[in-house]
Amino acid sequence: DSNRNKFMFHGGANRLRSFNDDWAYDLSTHAFALLKNNEIKYANPCNHPAVREATASYDSFRDEVLIYSGKSSGICGGYETTDAWIFNVGQAYSLGKDSAWQAWTKKAPQAGFGPPSKMAFSASFDSGSRKHIIFGGSADYGNIARNDLWFYDAAANTWAEAVALKKPDPRGYAALAYDSTNDLIFMAGGRTTEGSSQINDMWVYSKSLQQWTQIVNSQLPQLNRGDFLTYNRTRNVLVLFTNSGIYY
Repeated sequence: DSNRNKFMFHGGANRLRSFNDDWAYDLSTHAFALLKNNEIKYANPCNHPAVREATASYDSFRDEVLIYSGKSSGICGGYETTDAWIFNVGQAYSLGKDSAWQAWTKKAPQAGFGPPSKMAFSASFDSGSRKHIIFGGSADYGNIARNDLWFYDAAANTWAEAVALKKPDPRGYAALAYDSTNDLIFMAGGRTTEGSSQINDMWVYSKSLQQWTQIVNSQLPQLNRGDFLTYNRTRNVLVLFTNSGIYY
């Protein structure tokens, strides 16, 4: 959340259970704040995202978070759905943690057009075109990997798939970042299936050229599941967070 200098967290899972709570981490106070409680029982449990493992992206212009599909609890549409939800962050702060579920709105783009159901995909936000980005992921409980790239326009409520003749190998759990200075999308690492070994490569997608290009760099560190990639506009560098350290 660049408007408030905070990180936003939604849902996730540990070894015992999955969640659908919402948290904010304040970089100035180094403290977490609960925005929405987990699994509050409502008259209609499907009026907010079901408990799931999913990836989110934040739109600073609209002050909204998007989550799409993911591996859910099985209620409200099944285990691998194609639902998209928008979380109004400002509204959530004003409602309080017991009522912030009302800040979630389910979006229904044109029928039959949009990304397939998936989990373990990567997400970022394109501040140049003001669109959410999702890449890759897997279906069939992590057994079928994908390498599609999609853009979601929240203002128009439409999805568009990126065109590319050459693509990276299909994968889930990759790190993704948008370079707002050069209007490029960077992707690194990932795995083809839940139990496969880590892919150790990096790619860049040019929207103007409509193509993916692999970046060959001998200094690329060993990548792992859960690595995070972001872009620092002030210094015009990518920042890669891995198990072994932080790299620029």
